Amino acid sequence: MILLLRIWQTGYLKCRPTRNNLVSYTKRTCHQCRFRTTQPDMHKIEAYAETGKSKQGISAATVLGATLFGSKKSHDSLTRWLFNTNQRTYQRKKIVWSCDTCIHKEKKFTFLQKVGVYFTVLVGFFFFFAIVGQITTQ
Repeated sequence: MILLLRIWQTGYLKCRPTRNNLVSYTKRTCHQCRFRTTQPDMHKIEAYAETGKSKQGISAATVLGATLFGSKKSHDSLTRWLFNTNQRTYQRKKIVWSCDTCIHKEKKFTFLQKVGVYFTVLVGFFFFFAIVGQITTQ
């Protein structure tokens, strides 16, 4: 009994936190407001980030080949460059962290967005009833 009391007084049986057994969380930074806090307080969002674009390119040799020498291949390449507006955009998935205030700001609609939605619904109902009214009168 005295031995246990002595061990208790020295602190070997006390549950004292030391540097090695503390639980610590990683700090994350909010993407919008740059607020820095621990990871459990943040929200993980997967976003797509644009990394580049590609488009049909031409060179001086292509222009010379199409105009001076009448090369069909150069002419086709030049017409694709002029009239084809297809651009390929390259994206990659990116993990972004957001805090509580910024995540609630993104979900709110502005006044103009709400008016636009209501106006679209109203016009849709108007056209629907106009078409139904024309069908029933015929």
